[in-house]
Amino acid sequence: MALFLHRTAPGRRLMATGANPQAAEYSLISTRRVWTLAFAFSGVASALVAMLVSGFAGSVDGGIGDPYLLQSVVAVIVGGTVFGGPGDYSRTLIGALFLTFLNVVLVGKGATPADQNMIYGAAILIAVALYGREAATARSHMI
Repeated sequence: MALFLHRTAPGRRLMATGANPQAAEYSLISTRRVWTLAFAFSGVASALVAMLVSGFAGSVDGGIGDPYLLQSVVAVIVGGTVFGGPGDYSRTLIGALFLTFLNVVLVGKGATPADQNMIYGAAILIAVALYGREAATARSHMI
């Protein structure tokens, strides 16, 4: 995915549209088409993952993916902020690996799902606080 985003024309169009849609329009990128294709791909990928998760669980339920929601958000936020600025697929992967390590430690220590969610929330707060301090420090040095 990182190679696709950084080394192909469609990937660079997607990155440009996500970073600054107005500048992408000025660069003659059809942002409407990029958004439509991105949402279509997201829907197809979600359907495939839903089939895999329901097959793994052995049953289908509307809330079957709920335990994964907070974890995925934490992986993106921690990967994008703590491990270096704007979001990137490889940084999100680092965040997911960190979260997997944290999850293994928490399960090993006997933490309940509620405890795990509280620690994930604390990880978000810490990541955002660290990112906010870096941005403020950088701005104060620029002045």
